[in-house]
Amino acid sequence: MTLEYCRKCKAACCRLGGPDFTRAQMEKVIKAGHPDHFIEIRPGQFELKSRNAVCPYLAKDLSCSIHELRPPACRAWPVHVRHDGNAREYLLMDCLLTPKLSDEDLREMKKQAGRIRTENIVNSFSSSRLSKPEIDLIEKRFRRFRNRPMK
Repeated sequence: MTLEYCRKCKAACCRLGGPDFTRAQMEKVIKAGHPDHFIEIRPGQFELKSRNAVCPYLAKDLSCSIHELRPPACRAWPVHVRHDGNAREYLLMDCLLTPKLSDEDLREMKKQAGRIRTENIVNSFSSSRLSKPEIDLIEKRFRRFRNRPMK
């Protein structure tokens, strides 16, 4: 079911550069035989080398080539977490999948978002090795998603 919605929007969430990974998450992907698209940006925090801000694990058919190994940020989508000061704020992003999600789905996605390390949220762009134009493109694409705070 999910893939049909992803194809309709051309996997817009996978065109946000890709999530950061912990060392353990990164090692699982590589151990499973997937290409290494990682660059360490801080000890234990890895970002994806992307082209044009597109996740390198997005397949031509707009599916995720590491679906079973994807990190919490991907498992959580369309729930997005941001860290504001000492508190986390959970946002529900407006994507084609959002209206189809049950309350149980949303609780599970928020739980996945809660597994994202705070330092990965706080340091994502400040530690990034992506170029300024690519970061600007990611931010521009992200702003297209309307969102609302979750309870």
